[in-house]
Amino acid sequence: MTRPTEPAGRLSTSGALPQSRLHRFFQLVRVDMTPLSRQPSSRALVGAAIVALACSLGIDAGLVALGTSLWPATRHFVHFQAYDYATLTIVGVLVACVAWPVVTRASSVPRWLFFRMAVLVTVGLWLPDLWLLLRGEQPRAVGVLMAMHLSVALVTYNSLVHLAPVGGEPVPRTVAPAGQRSLGQLLSEERWPWVTMIVLVSVEFLLGAVSLLVLPFGRKTGFVPPRGQMLFLLHAGVGFALAGGALLVFTAWPGLSRLARLSAVIGASGVLLGGAGGLLSLDHSLRLLGAGVMLVGAVAAAAAYAVPTVDTPAVPNPAAAGAVDGHPPAGPLGSHGPVSRPGSPNGPDGVTGGNGHSRRRPTSS
Repeated sequence: MTRPTEPAGRLSTSGALPQSRLHRFFQLVRVDMTPLSRQPSSRALVGAAIVALACSLGIDAGLVALGTSLWPATRHFVHFQAYDYATLTIVGVLVACVAWPVVTRASSVPRWLFFRMAVLVTVGLWLPDLWLLLRGEQPRAVGVLMAMHLSVALVTYNSLVHLAPVGGEPVPRTVAPAGQRSLGQLLSEERWPWVTMIVLVSVEFLLGAVSLLVLPFGRKTGFVPPRGQMLFLLHAGVGFALAGGALLVFTAWPGLSRLARLSAVIGASGVLLGGAGGLLSLDHSLRLLGAGVMLVGAVAAAAAYAVPTVDTPAVPNPAAAGAVDGHPPAGPLGSHGPVSRPGSPNGPDGVTGGNGHSRRRPTSS
């Protein structure tokens, strides 16, 4: 006899939920939310960031000097200006330095994941270089620019994983005192902190959209525009508040549930990506790219912080509590036979035979 199949999306008889595509994807990329090692120390991260910045800027300057000496016609290439490549290099290295401790918390194999992220980022940075070729820029100059991107990625990756390595001890979990709730417990039990983060992300996104409409899009490179300073400073202030909130949520890691950890990681990554887009938009030639990066970061952060607000714990079905391998729930004495009910063949009006079939009592006419 064929056992009845369970409808998709319901609890199985063992109580396990079916794996979603998102869960399988995180398994594929080794994002298991169970870090086995300590975080790199703050001193090691700062040292690795300084080394990565100094070496990256030095290599950039050396490659530019080598390229312009070999091919003098490339001296007027706009991306060979010191302020241009230095700005992008500093932004990229700082983003990587923030991403490394995030990866060590999100994965039990952080170097495996961080290396593949570095490869993807490098390939992503090469796409605008290829676009420059299509626009008619000199192939030799674009080739030097691609070599600069690759060199910065190699230097930054090796500086972080070797100078700020993960330790070998498990991450300790903090326990809140009796009668008090830790920040992690608050985030796991309440929705208003997540709603606050969603509001901050939405306000920051709206201010960014208004800034694009009000401020001159073709303005020169600079931190503060010639007009609309109050709007720009308000946009930056909300951005700093959002970054602080994302950092606060992320520091509550030990007390968070698995789903809240995932939201904290993706939300912080989205905020970080939006901040990187804001820094890119300061440069005139990269303003459109920066606006697109800010949009992607805002959408990712809002979606991540919205997940804990709609998550509800699964309530077990009492009717299926005793169901095993398709059999009905156990009766009062632990048997899997049918339960006597008034009006049923096993109730007062019927008797069950030894073979399980019911037979009616004879009634007097």
